[in-house]
Amino acid sequence: MQMHQNSTKTTAALRGALVVLIFLAGIACSVSSAQGGGGMRGPRFSGLVTAVTSTSVTAKNEAGVSYTITITGDTRLMRRGAAGTPPDEINPSDIKVNDVITAMGEIDDTAHTVQASIVLDVTGDLAAALRANEANLGKTWVAGKVTAIDGTTITVLRNDGVSQKITADTSTSFIRAPQRGGGGGGGVPAAPDPITLADIKVGDNISATGALKGDSFVPDHVTAGGQPAGYGGPQAGFGGRRPGGSI
Repeated sequence: MQMHQNSTKTTAALRGALVVLIFLAGIACSVSSAQGGGGMRGPRFSGLVTAVTSTSVTAKNEAGVSYTITITGDTRLMRRGAAGTPPDEINPSDIKVNDVITAMGEIDDTAHTVQASIVLDVTGDLAAALRANEANLGKTWVAGKVTAIDGTTITVLRNDGVSQKITADTSTSFIRAPQRGGGGGGGVPAAPDPITLADIKVGDNISATGALKGDSFVPDHVTAGGQPAGYGGPQAGFGGRRPGGSI
């Protein structure tokens, strides 16, 4: 019974995180339409807010590293609006500690700063779902860069700096995320390509969902390529298995 309850809670958190990601994609489209541009492209930073001033937001990424996001008069601050409406414009004072944000702009990974052009704020239950899912890193999901492959075991340097081995089995499915800008006409995104374990290479960014079985993490789904997963979990794999290849 306890295991079923934990599984239900995990599923709820994953679904909540998926809603957040869909919401962010929707905001990207809104920004694109409003500005007549190509949407939210380029480097992104996401993390948990730890401090806010009138000109900056401090947030920790999934590795626990604090970044300072600079807000200027040209920075667009937004939060999800009511269903079917554009995102709400907000002020710095509307962003609160423990919100989850995604910022786009000029990122300096040495100085740990972001000169933000856009900041998206997630609050309430959706932010709580992302925080809960982040706590399950290494337990129900793994994301990072492949550093070694030995048979069916993939060693991943996770986004939080921890090295973890994941061992695929015959039920593990694999896909490769479509390249940015791919897809058909009308803005329809390209479908992911089914692949096999042999297509995974050292240096690939991957995300995987699954479970710990003893000392091993056994993935049920692995996605290679695409943007590295940000705060709150991988951007693919939420909501259940997707079609893919296998070992």
